[in-house]
Formats: sequence, structure tokens, C-alpha cells
Amino acid sequence: MKRTLKILCTDLDRTLFPNGQQAVEPEGMNNFVEFVRDRNFRLIYNSGRCKQEILEGVKEFGAPAPDIMIGEVGTKIYFREGEEYREEREWPKWLGENTPDWDVGLLRDLVLREAGARLQPEYHQNPFKVSFFLEPLSTAPAMADKLSQEIRQKIPGATTVYSVDETEGEALFDILPAAATKLHALEYVRRKLGEKREEVFFSGDSGNDLEALTGGYCGALVRNAIPEVKEALMERAQKAGVEDMIYLCQGDGPWGNGYFVSGIMEGLAHFGWAPSRKEKRADK
Repeated sequence: MKRTLKILCTDLDRTLFPNGQQAVEPEGMNNFVEFVRDRNFRLIYNSGRCKQEILEGVKEFGAPAPDIMIGEVGTKIYFREGEEYREEREWPKWLGENTPDWDVGLLRDLVLREAGARLQPEYHQNPFKVSFFLEPLSTAPAMADKLSQEIRQKIPGATTVYSVDETEGEALFDILPAAATKLHALEYVRRKLGEKREEVFFSGDSGNDLEALTGGYCGALVRNAIPEVKEALMERAQKAGVEDMIYLCQGDGPWGNGYFVSGIMEGLAHFGWAPSRKEKRADK
């Protein structure tokens, strides 16, 4: 039975926004804009960017304006009202109530004791998100594992997200409440809208998308994801029993090379929400 698409949620950098190292499909964004133009679903952008950075990216890459923005790795939620976006005030209130042991000062001190750890700029910080760079890149994964263990011992209600900005060659390390990830924020919005998990599509490319990709939605990992992320995704999907809900973009369909936004379209086609290969060819 074909599912109805109610929520299209996507990561931005190197997923919807083609700002990575791979070749950009010339008509990729135009195809996506056309697909969502007369939508009967909610379009959600789910990113590590802050609100202003999301809006700047929308303008820079010619992306459609979203109905809802989830920013700063799930710690901020904004709903569109006319031409403006209203912050969901109940979300940080809920985070505070559900993370009584949260302590930003303690977390900063703990991480900055490590040689090679430094804070990201202030605009990447908020009361429920502490973000660092880990250097050098070669030893960053081991450092992230060590810090994650220490953090869980000190603050059980905290979780960590390690990812790599391949364009800048930087290792990113975010600490946030366990209740405030991309997945938890999307689940909050999904429940608020009253939609079913299987009617949600999520696309991403990096380590901080893995939890949402294996959250029981129809998930697509764009082709430009690094091999380590692909392997980690399939391991998580197998453990969660959601392998049939995950699609790895190949770049062999009508929507182009599978990188960035063309991968989103390929994923939507895989789940039956965008035209299939045969239908697309017939249109030409």
C-alpha cells in the first residue's frame, strides 16, 4: 500500500544545499523546488545551523522556504507564520524539565581540558547546545569517544554528536540534552502535527543525521555521504530493525548523480513520492 507523504524533512549542508566537494546536478534544486511548489505536506529543514544561517542558505541556494525549521541540532524549533518564523517556546521549556542535570559550565570545562578542543563561535552555542572543534582531524574520533564517555558519567542526561565538515576538513563535536537531538525535535513536531512515522521522509548525509535516519521514517542517505557514515547507518538500521526504511542513493535514476539535492529526489522516487524512472523518461 502506497504511503501518503505528510512531512518532508531534510538536513541542509551537503544534503539540500550542494556545498560539498562533489559535482552539483545542474537541475537538482529546480527539480526540488518544482516538487514542493504545490505540496500537500509540511516541508521541514532540520540543521545544525541557527535560524539566520538557515535563511541565508535558503536565499543563497535558491531553496524553497520551509514551513518549519529545526535548528542548532534539534535545540530550536520555528514555525512559519506568514513571512516570519515564530520560535516554539514550549520546546526549550520541555528540554529544561527533562534534563535536570544539564550544566553548560561543567561541560565546557570538561572538554576544554583536552588539548586540541576549542569552542566554536558563540553563535553556535545556546543554553542547550555546547559545540566544539576537535583537532587534529586524525585523532578527533578517538578524542570524541573518550569525551563522550566522560560526559555521560558526569551528566547522564547529556548526549554527544560527532561529525566531520568535509568541505572545511573540521571535526565537530556537539553536546546537548539527550532529549534534544534532530530526531527528538522532529518527533516533537510530528506528534504536534498528528502525523504517522511512516508518512515522514528524512534525508541526510552525516553522522548527526544517523539517529533521525533510523527513527522509523522513510530515510535516504545522499550519495555524497562518506563511507564511514554509510557503514554506521546500516549497522544502526539493522540493530533497530528498520533496514527496509533506509535507502542509500546510487545516482542511477532520472534525477541525476545522487549527490546533494538530486539524492533527495532519488530517495523520494524510491519511496514512491516522486516520479519513478519509467514515468520520468516518459515525460521527456
